[in-house]
Amino acid sequence: MDHCKAGLGIDTPKGNQLYAAMLEYGLDSFSFELLLECEPSQLNEKEKYFIKLYNSDAIGYNISKGVN
Repeated sequence: MDHCKAGLGIDTPKGNQLYAAMLEYGLDSFSFELLLECEPSQLNEKEKYFIKLYNSDAIGYNISKGVN
């Protein structure tokens, strides 16, 4: 929900490429999918895994390889 709100211009952080694209192309141009359920303690590890799997820091909207 937070991504959708920011993509509509509600409490949108300045300089965020994903939200800028959502505002430019419209929220309906993006889809959201649950990839995996995990424990909160595994979130950073799993995020890094999926960023690497989809190469989304190079050809997507991730600006880093994930949180250390």
